[in-house]
Order: sequence, then structure tokens, then C-alpha cells
Amino acid sequence: MSNNADVLKEIEEMWQELLDDLPKPKCFFCGREMEKTEKWGWVCWDCGVYPTPKLSCDMVMSHGN
Repeated sequence: MSNNADVLKEIEEMWQELLDDLPKPKCFFCGREMEKTEKWGWVCWDCGVYPTPKLSCDMVMSHGN
């Protein structure tokens, strides 16, 4: 019987494969496809923004103003 760490690792690998199969998200400012980076997560190189859940509502509302 495999231990919990092995099972967890297998689930994480399967989950990552599913995520990799999803289409890339589009920037909600310019609509272009974003790129995944290790350091910053999803990045829109055209806008220079990082539309992630960490982005505050104030930053979103004030973008471009």
C-alpha cells in the first residue's frame, strides 16, 4: 500500500496535467493571452500587469486612469 505522500504527489501531478491542458487566460485589460511565469504567476507582457487574485480591486479600477 502506498503512503499518503506518494498519493498526494500523484494527485498533484494529475492536477497539474489538467491545468496545463486549459487554455491560457486572457488579460482582462487588453484581452491578449497571458504567459505563466514561475516568479509572478500569470503575466500580461503588453499591459505589464499581473491579473491574479492578489491584485486588489483598487488597482483594477484605477488601471489606465
